[in-house]
Amino acid sequence: MNNTGRLSTQSEKSVRYLKGIGPKKSELLQKLGISTIKDLCFFFPRRYEDRSHFQKISEVKAGSFATLKGEIAAVGLKPLKKVKLLELWLRDDSGVLPAIWFNQPYLKNTFQIDQHLILSGKIDHYQNRLQMVSPEYELIDSQSDNDPIHTGRITPVYSLTEGLFQRSIRTAMKELVDRHVAEEIKEYLPKELISKYQFLE
Repeated sequence: MNNTGRLSTQSEKSVRYLKGIGPKKSELLQKLGISTIKDLCFFFPRRYEDRSHFQKISEVKAGSFATLKGEIAAVGLKPLKKVKLLELWLRDDSGVLPAIWFNQPYLKNTFQIDQHLILSGKIDHYQNRLQMVSPEYELIDSQSDNDPIHTGRITPVYSLTEGLFQRSIRTAMKELVDRHVAEEIKEYLPKELISKYQFLE
């Protein structure tokens, strides 16, 4: 029985076949009562964060939550005693700010100098400087109308289980909305009623 109270049938598509999910993540989603693509249509965020307003680096303050947009000025790994520290410097027309991630050295291959990037996270004060710790990020193409998923917008935050991450769920949900919602969720109100009260479909 899934989270909508219906018995799953063979006619319903397993969530594992949704792009970005696969067998391992589908097993984790089952812990949340999600077995089919239709189940995922009814998996709503527990809250939203407003990441739609970009701040200048020169405006950020310690203890605040900020969303910044700029270019990567530098990126590199700093091996410490017990952890590996990835440090990235973001620049805009007002200054530069470091962002750091702990024990995620693979991110070094994700970032390149001069790439355009959006960062969202908490601003900390450490050793006489401001920095952003473990922010969420979105690489953007300055030459196109890029549609960020994780930052630069009103961003959904989902209830998860161990092994699932917000980035994975948001990416899957965008695929769901773009390609599957129309076939999985059918309108059930009469057209006359929709027209009379100007309801959205």
